[in-house]
Amino acid sequence: MGIAMTGNNFGGVVMPGIVGGLIANSGWQAGYYLQGTLTAFVAIGALIALREPNPVGLVASDNAGGVASKQLTGISMKQAVRSPQLYMLFYIFLVGATPFAALLPQLISHFINEGIESSTAATALSLVALGGMGGKLIFGIVAEKITPRYTMMISFAGLSVSLLLSVNLNISGIIWICSPMWGLCMGAFGTLINLIVQDYFGLKNFAKIMGIAGFGTAISFAIGPILAGISFDEFGNYHPIFYGTMVLLLAGILVLIGMGNPNVRQQE
Repeated sequence: MGIAMTGNNFGGVVMPGIVGGLIANSGWQAGYYLQGTLTAFVAIGALIALREPNPVGLVASDNAGGVASKQLTGISMKQAVRSPQLYMLFYIFLVGATPFAALLPQLISHFINEGIESSTAATALSLVALGGMGGKLIFGIVAEKITPRYTMMISFAGLSVSLLLSVNLNISGIIWICSPMWGLCMGAFGTLINLIVQDYFGLKNFAKIMGIAGFGTAISFAIGPILAGISFDEFGNYHPIFYGTMVLLLAGILVLIGMGNPNVRQQE
């Protein structure tokens, strides 16, 4: 999962420079044409190359080790809706998306507002993207050793520390520490949240459960940018939204503790 998800950050590192250069030379329409063409190639490639997976290994087995049914294991939607863990996951989605929605789009503006040169700020943003690639791989490996839930706690704690450092940029060289650390811990979310949902609910109704819990992400993207704007307009900086996100992350660690160990029951 971590290896696959690094493609997201790789695109974030490579594509802005390519598209930006094309826009500068040929206009914004050319940038859209390039994005559309690349998307079409990816869609065609997926249509040709991807096939439905073999269910063996993903399904329930009988005592003899054979496949008992074609039914994926996991709890029913009725059980999921009654489970408090679903609503805890809703909050985890909200928390995990907030740095993406509220802080990342304002990061260069924040750095410049804190007295960082624009070229340095751009380089630091690239380090965030590169750190995200490493985070997906590293935290994916760690999740297989200590479970995705505990790994998510570590990523939330590390992200809180990196945000704290990001509002204290008067410390010499701190930007070169907080930026890759931010990317490392923030990048873990996309990998870990999928693994956590599988751990707690199984694969039977994975897509539906992801859709319900994922509404937390929609709330973050709807409200987060507005709160970031209010923070700057009212206080002249982004410190309040940074500190508010830290509080959400620390509360997220408590929620993850409260979720307890997963106990996926196969639907009867």
